[in-house]
Amino acid sequence: MERFVVNVVYIIIILHSCFAFGNVNRKRLLYKIRKNFGISGKLFSYIQIFLTDRYARLNITNTEDDWFHSIFDTSAGTSLGPLLFILNMHDVPKCILPKFADDLVAFSVCSDMRSTKEKLQQLVELEEWADKEGMELNVSKTKVMVFGSHKENLDIKINGIVVEQVDSYKYLGIVLDSELNFSMQTDYRVKQKELQLTFLDL
Repeated sequence: MERFVVNVVYIIIILHSCFAFGNVNRKRLLYKIRKNFGISGKLFSYIQIFLTDRYARLNITNTEDDWFHSIFDTSAGTSLGPLLFILNMHDVPKCILPKFADDLVAFSVCSDMRSTKEKLQQLVELEEWADKEGMELNVSKTKVMVFGSHKENLDIKINGIVVEQVDSYKYLGIVLDSELNFSMQTDYRVKQKELQLTFLDL
């Protein structure tokens, strides 16, 4: 069975943001929670208190840094932090689907490469959103993949920087390859199991 429709171009862009949880503007977040989700009353007050006057410190290999006043982020490491981050990310441009925490994907399926590239240049909307939210896109970790027989090099840019085009990429634990035959994923999983067996033999 064919994995791809002939004469159709399939492209995805995997995007990353820098220090995503730590860059959330709390005032913007509270505004979104009230306006976009209609949360008010005691629940809103609880969230507001949760995000106010927070302190944080780094703990690296049992070495703790000094406490500092935290004015950004959703308090990663808490139960509520990830949910607040998802609420903050709900209004990214519609060209970005799916989204998992700070891992974002833009995809395009068109009849020709030109139409595909034009569609993906809508990423300028994401740049504008990131600027508005005070979040920085990590272009060096952002990648573009073309699936199927179309191997043309793209010139997709974010913030004026060309996004690297790759033939494979591990996304959410799955190794994607340009042919979608998942042979690289199989090899990856086999090596993982072989390593686990090596530790069992020790």
